[in-house]
Formats: sequence, C-alpha cells, structure tokens
Amino acid sequence: MPIQAIYWLNPSKFILVVRLPQDVINSQSDRTFGQHLKSFSSIITRVFIILLVTNLIGLIPYSFSMSSQLIMTLVLGLPI
Repeated sequence: MPIQAIYWLNPSKFILVVRLPQDVINSQSDRTFGQHLKSFSSIITRVFIILLVTNLIGLIPYSFSMSSQLIMTLVLGLPI
C-alpha cells in the first residue's frame, strides 16, 4: 500500500512542537550573526539543543549526565 501524499504535506502536531524551539533559536542566532553566516546559525542551534537536552536529562535522579563528562567538553571544544 503506497504512502499517501497528505502525510508528507501536512506535518503532525508533534513535529510542529519539536520544531518550534528550533525555529526560535535559529531566528535569534540569525539576528546575531546576520545573513553572512547562514549555515553557522543552524549548527549553533543544533549544539544548543543538544546541550539543553543533555543537561535536562542530568536533572533526572539516578540518571547519567553526559554533559558532566570531560569527553563531552573535549568533543565540543577541540574542533573549534
């Protein structure tokens, strides 16, 4: 049974909720960096969301916080 085109044209509510913070952060970084670095704002947005999620996971009791490890700092800091 082929997938209908209606599923591709209208995003679900879950996708809209997930994309909302990404769009807000992306618009803020576009204002900061201007139009010269278009792809750079997308990279900054992704890194910010990854750091935010890992820090929020670390707030759960008895969970492993990846952002408190030295390797996470090295992975994010050495390429710069």
